[in-house]
Amino acid sequence: MEEGTYMKRLIGFSAILLFGLLVTLPSFSIVRAVGSYYFEDSFETGNLSSWDGRAASNGETIGVSSFRSLIGAYSGRATSNGGGGVEYAYCYKQLSSEELYVTCGFLITGSGIVENGDRFFLISLQNGANTLASCGWSRIDGIVKWFLLVRDGSNSSITYSTQSPSLNVYYSLSLHWKKDSINGMGELGIRGDDGAGISIHNKNTAAYGDVIQARFGLPTISYCGSTSVYFDHIKMSSSELEWLTWGCSEIGFDDYTFFSDGFETGSFSCWSGTIAHSGGLAKVVSQPLYDGMHTARFISGATGLSSRAYCYKNVYTIENFYHYFHFRAVVRVSACNIRENGGFDMYRLSTNGVTLSTFGWYKTNGALRWRVSGCNGTSTAYAYSQSVPALDTWYLIDAYWTPASQGPWCYARLSVTDPSGTGVAGACVELYETLYYSIDRVDCGLVSMTNCRGVSLYLDGCRLSEGVWE
Repeated sequence: MEEGTYMKRLIGFSAILLFGLLVTLPSFSIVRAVGSYYFEDSFETGNLSSWDGRAASNGETIGVSSFRSLIGAYSGRATSNGGGGVEYAYCYKQLSSEELYVTCGFLITGSGIVENGDRFFLISLQNGANTLASCGWSRIDGIVKWFLLVRDGSNSSITYSTQSPSLNVYYSLSLHWKKDSINGMGELGIRGDDGAGISIHNKNTAAYGDVIQARFGLPTISYCGSTSVYFDHIKMSSSELEWLTWGCSEIGFDDYTFFSDGFETGSFSCWSGTIAHSGGLAKVVSQPLYDGMHTARFISGATGLSSRAYCYKNVYTIENFYHYFHFRAVVRVSACNIRENGGFDMYRLSTNGVTLSTFGWYKTNGALRWRVSGCNGTSTAYAYSQSVPALDTWYLIDAYWTPASQGPWCYARLSVTDPSGTGVAGACVELYETLYYSIDRVDCGLVSMTNCRGVSLYLDGCRLSEGVWE
């Protein structure tokens, strides 16, 4: 990049910090401390009604999505089309605080950072047009890093992490800002795949007053290409908050996501590989979409009754008697020709080549059903749903496998929800002789086929989590 262009970006970034983004705001009420938090929201209303407003530049979006939630059914989502220059897409909450603690989960599925000076904010604490503290991603010396920026008098101090963040990882962020003319400070903690932490101390953070507005999403996007982020489970308080942990509310477990992909790279680059047999095909496409810009499509061969096509991810987990695995995705079958006692699996969890759990569609007694399986010692146990799945329908899938040493905690379970959020199918098989307590691979797509052909499957929003039951 030419030096002049780089200097323009630096000047543009300084202007953002000095003057902010001038947005006409509607009327609002000031939030003051009541109980434990100033404010808390996990977007379970399905909208931004808990917030005081939103703002987005031309070509950017801010809203709520059911696609990549961290906790519950919904999360916030902000996107940029990468039109260039300075852009923004965020929701905001008005408050009044001279010291603020923030925790939030963030997942970045698409980053438009290309050159030095490119950056985007995820959280921004404001007093009017003045940015008091912010954090996000930036490219410095050819490497993308976390950054923390804190206002110091009429200037700003910025520091960077030593480690680089990753796409498709839900990070737990903890941001702390304190107003003081001498001992002012900012701290950013990150829990995800790098465990980074950065801080700025002994600064004059009092020059522009209290934090009166907190922005989440993409408060500032500076010279980036297409960018997409999800954020969930936001808490703000005047006192220290516990680290954000996320749970499967349905069964009360803590849940840590260690792999996720919505195919927003336009490829299978986040996976370990793809496999296609007997004319099967695996590819990333742009239609039909459930959310985002891409989805994965898997097509079986037209003639064979056992052709397969899927992607796979090699993972590593330790053996643990008291944990579980949770797989979430959205699926849509557009075509299938299944004979009696035939069907296909869309998902497979395995270790050392042994299949631990699967789910898919199977025809039994003349009716098509959802089916879940679990490894039960040296045999396999199955359970079927009562309801019949439909073609050309997006379904949200939650599949659990708990490798406890004995029942009733040991089971493979499937929960299916339709686009309206209504549970439409479920199946559970109890496993009383589990011999395996860890996994090393997950397969998604048309992973197995029996007596069926002409299957077309769309898959998106894959997420694999691990947690410990209590």
